Amino acid sequence: VSCPVCTSARASVLCAGALALRPEGRGAVSSPSASDPVDIPFGRVKVLHQPPAPAYPAEAKAQKIQGTVVVELTLDEKGVPVDAKAVEGPEALRATAEAYACAWRFEPVLKDGKPSKVSFKLTMPFKLC
Repeated sequence: VSCPVCTSARASVLCAGALALRPEGRGAVSSPSASDPVDIPFGRVKVLHQPPAPAYPAEAKAQKIQGTVVVELTLDEKGVPVDAKAVEGPEALRATAEAYACAWRFEPVLKDGKPSKVSFKLTMPFKLC
């Protein structure tokens, strides 16, 4: 199962680029319904696979657009991204950040000893070299 965001944005994402990933400091455990993801801080998630940074979006590079994109990422019970939505940052950088977030893989997050659907925020700064 792949993130639906990746399907539409994958063609614009190539290898290399000036992108670093930082965890978003916000995120608190809430009391969701059984089907809602639990909101957690990024620090509670173990990364199993971090792909190479994507290419800087050509249009954004041509227009010298830089900035930080905050992506809300939802993982299924297996640690696979099922949704990624940029909630802050320059519009020209959002699709690349969403697709990049979908390419990561994580260890399942346990809640009460059982794998759970979770969401958290990632902060991705884009800087031109």
